[in-house]
Amino acid sequence: MSYGSGSGGYGGGAPGGGASTSNSGTIVLVLGILGVIGCGICAPIAWIMGNSAAKTLGGDPQQANLANIGKILGIIGTVLTVLGIIGYSIFIASALSAAKNSPRSTTAPSSY
Repeated sequence: MSYGSGSGGYGGGAPGGGASTSNSGTIVLVLGILGVIGCGICAPIAWIMGNSAAKTLGGDPQQANLANIGKILGIIGTVLTVLGIIGYSIFIASALSAAKNSPRSTTAPSSY
């Protein structure tokens, strides 16, 4: 049993220190899941990475499927993030409008 050499050992990876293309489908999937469950910034990243990974992972169908699922989750997460931002904006605008239009009392509150 040899640990020092061979193709299945540790220390392999893509040249330049980037993510290996064999794991990019998994990375896209994880980013897509994170984007849907609440980390909104991950959703558009998964969408963009999913587009590029789907083109480059034609030879590995399992990773290509993971990349496609991650891309779809990225699209869903991006839509949910945009809807959330619109919802929060409407809420804040209505709260500010209600505070601006509320009658103000000029008398001091009575003590019991």
